[in-house]
Amino acid sequence: MFKVDQTLLIENLKKNIKSSYGVLIAISILEILMIVYGLITFNFNEPIRIVYFISYFVLLAASVTGIFLLTYYKKEKNIHRFKEAYFYSFFYVTLLCIWSTLISALDTFNGNFPFTFLTVFIAIPFFCLIDPIIYSLYGVIGTIALIITNIFYTQSLEDKTIDFGYYVNIVIFLLIVILATFKSYEVVVTRHKNEETLRIQSLTDQLTNVYNRRALDLKINELMNLKDKTNYSLILIDIDKFKEINDKFGHTYGDTCLKEVVSVISKYLSKMSLFRYGGDEFIVTTTLNRDEINYFINQINNDLRLIDNKVGLQISAGVYNLTNNDSKPDDVLYKVDKALYESKVINSGKCVFFNE
Repeated sequence: MFKVDQTLLIENLKKNIKSSYGVLIAISILEILMIVYGLITFNFNEPIRIVYFISYFVLLAASVTGIFLLTYYKKEKNIHRFKEAYFYSFFYVTLLCIWSTLISALDTFNGNFPFTFLTVFIAIPFFCLIDPIIYSLYGVIGTIALIITNIFYTQSLEDKTIDFGYYVNIVIFLLIVILATFKSYEVVVTRHKNEETLRIQSLTDQLTNVYNRRALDLKINELMNLKDKTNYSLILIDIDKFKEINDKFGHTYGDTCLKEVVSVISKYLSKMSLFRYGGDEFIVTTTLNRDEINYFINQINNDLRLIDNKVGLQISAGVYNLTNNDSKPDDVLYKVDKALYESKVINSGKCVFFNE
């Protein structure tokens, strides 16, 4: 069954914010020109001219509103609210489809071909990623409305012969646009999945399948940008006597031990993220308090003792609680590394908190 990913639609809007600006500005300028043209040439005693004129104002107002909203949402502090921007874009596309159908219906009553509807309907998928199912529905409704309008127009003429070629052409056009819209969505989805796969691979340690050092750097930078950092702690975990394990049993067995440790740690990561720092060292970012961290480390060691291995796996840990004065990732890593060193000196298998 065809399924639309709304998150993808929102992310695509973020990526294409510049082109969205361009389209909104272009439409605004076009509507201003049409309003000026209408003021100069329209006979406002004709109701149809008033409808034309009002439609230009409505689309101009919606376009200008969209420009201001994009300006607001693209600011760093408002970027998380892009879901709201997506809903406005959905409203705008809906309005644009209704507007183009109305203008083309008026054109049809004037004996003209519905170029506005055809142009707008085929152009929208080129400028924004939209739900192809809903967009196809818009197209079907618009096409039916234009066909009905053409029938009424034909009945008002002396020659009431129905132009079936008109209906065939507009239906063929509709089918082509619907197929193109679905294909366009499929291409974007495939590209997005490939990009996401590459992104995840670039942030994942291939041996242990947890986040790697690059992901850790990004996470720490993210923490450094928080206004209140005091709820967060870094836990640096080291496997005791890991060099001896590699020397005595070989690197293949050492890799197995790394995976076993990761498997145990991952059981307790509901509030945390695990990163491979390097070698046999891992870093956990967490919001656990001091007692919960001590319990966490003790549980890991208890679970490791239950594993049937040759060496009696055990970990030591150093902990650093972030402060609002922290701003440099290297300083934070230095402090948590110092805490781990003290843990190894005092007694393997223990957890030590950094103390200035």
